[in-house]
Amino acid sequence: MTPAAAAALIAVALYANSLPNGFTYDDLPVVVRNEAARDPTDLRRIFLASSWTSNLDQTIAFRPLTTWTFALGRALHGEGPLGHHVGNVLGHAAVSALVAAAAAAAGATAPTATMAGVLFAAHPIHTETVANIVGRAEILAAAFGLLAILLRRRGSALGSGLSVAAYGLALLAKEHALAFLALLPLADALLDDRGSPRTFLRRLPTPGRGAYYGALVLVTLAYLGLRLEALGGVGVGPAAIAWIPDWQNVTAHAPTGARVLTALWVTARACWLLLVPLHLSADYSFAEITLVESVADPRALAGIAVAGGLLALAYALRRQPAALFWLLFGLLPFVTVSNLIVPSGTIFGERLLYLPSAAACVAAGAVLMRWTRGSWRTPGAVAAAVLLLGFGARTVSRNPVWRDNLALARATVADAPRSVQAHALLATALMDRGEHRDALREFDAALAIYPDHIDALFNAGVAHMLLKEDADALRLFDRVIALEPKRFAAWVNEAAIRSGRGEYGDALEAADRAVALQPSASNGHIMRGFALRGLGRLAEARTAFQTALRHPPVGADALLGFGATALDLGDAKAAAAAYEHLVQVAPSAEAYRGLVVSYQLAGRDVEARQTLEDARRRFPGDPAFAP
Repeated sequence: MTPAAAAALIAVALYANSLPNGFTYDDLPVVVRNEAARDPTDLRRIFLASSWTSNLDQTIAFRPLTTWTFALGRALHGEGPLGHHVGNVLGHAAVSALVAAAAAAAGATAPTATMAGVLFAAHPIHTETVANIVGRAEILAAAFGLLAILLRRRGSALGSGLSVAAYGLALLAKEHALAFLALLPLADALLDDRGSPRTFLRRLPTPGRGAYYGALVLVTLAYLGLRLEALGGVGVGPAAIAWIPDWQNVTAHAPTGARVLTALWVTARACWLLLVPLHLSADYSFAEITLVESVADPRALAGIAVAGGLLALAYALRRQPAALFWLLFGLLPFVTVSNLIVPSGTIFGERLLYLPSAAACVAAGAVLMRWTRGSWRTPGAVAAAVLLLGFGARTVSRNPVWRDNLALARATVADAPRSVQAHALLATALMDRGEHRDALREFDAALAIYPDHIDALFNAGVAHMLLKEDADALRLFDRVIALEPKRFAAWVNEAAIRSGRGEYGDALEAADRAVALQPSASNGHIMRGFALRGLGRLAEARTAFQTALRHPPVGADALLGFGATALDLGDAKAAAAAYEHLVQVAPSAEAYRGLVVSYQLAGRDVEARQTLEDARRRFPGDPAFAP
């Protein structure tokens, strides 16, 4: 069996138990609700817009190839998650095979290449990428990046041309593939030129090198132009991530010194996880990782020590070009997302180690195979077997963490108890199950860590609303509005609570703010209608409900409000039309009562009696319909 085939088979075997997983958190905006991920032939929508949105706003994510694969998957296997998970497992198998092939192409022996690929296939750090559907971006970027290196190693004009194309596809899969713009020339310099700068410079003007590097630059510029067209900006640097809250990435808005020190500490943690992937977590945000603000902080010293060690290792490997190449292969992709150079959208995630871990696996494979000395009866062979078994067991045990939102949230709270996001995610999952009181306890835990977590404040307010605890809900919505005055849903909920409490003036003010924020959304107009109705301004209320009904989808509240207001104004015909529609879309006892009264006032007695009989059959226990 070839090294690549062995790695691929191990990958499929270890990730087979991820196939029953469903859609979890980020899968929803990126895959399920993403309009661009619906039709694989709608290339304009896929390639000329943000790859997904957050709170109706564009993000800086531009991964059209990844989005296209989700759309293709939907077309091939329908709406369910199984096909997407199959795609991830097969993709990981392909990347594992490519790692083995790349190791062999860089001069590794067959046993070393096999061990590198198998280690990559089994490494538990990859569970977040493979077992979670949105990890597809990492898989595709790694696959095409490695393929670009392998094709370049063929040494032919065709191979170089295909290498450039593979690099372009890697860029379209995920942004950090930009690191291959440096890695591909480094492969030439270290693997072909044996690390000799003089040889590299001498060969640089030759047609084979010059055309290849020029093509890489042109593809990069074309990608940046496409990204600029889609997002309205290249999307790097502090300005592009102004929307990132501090709890999500404490370095996003920090001074440069603190950002760099924190990034160095995160790099040290990342190196440790590559070596000892025991304590894994789906979240590393605040306060699992806090800002490192001084070189006197032990975390700063650890980060500086690891960085110094890596630089020293690079210097020591200067006469071993293949080993140096793999070290740089591990470092450069991570540096692009580490917050060391510029802030990024996240502080850290295990998915960010998917591509860099290939270098660690190649290095580990080389060390283990040297230790075995060609025999499977040595301590090195025992160590290799124990490592693979341990990696495999950890991977298989962790895959089900991404089974559903509740499983993921509970595991994340257990793994990262200091994370505000972990508690907020668990609270949201509990709310989805109707366990609102338990959800509030988790929201309280989240807010104890980070009191200004907007989503936790808002969702806790919703939980209090559902529990009829209006005072607590209002307190939280007021806090949300103070922090984020443009939060449309908070104004809508505020208006609803105020109307329910008979505070119609305050309700109208809140509804007006909602309408000003989103004039085309029906909710604001509905709340405005109920507030105006409570104030006795019936004609204005009717107009507000009519406006709401002009903005699809037609909601039950808009029909109910319009019907009741029409009755108050004595317009039985309009009321009957509204209640007839309401009975069709949301047949409630209130809708039937309104329809019966409308028919009676309009003199349509036969229809009134028929509707009453129908209501008695549907709602036998309702006293309003008693004979």
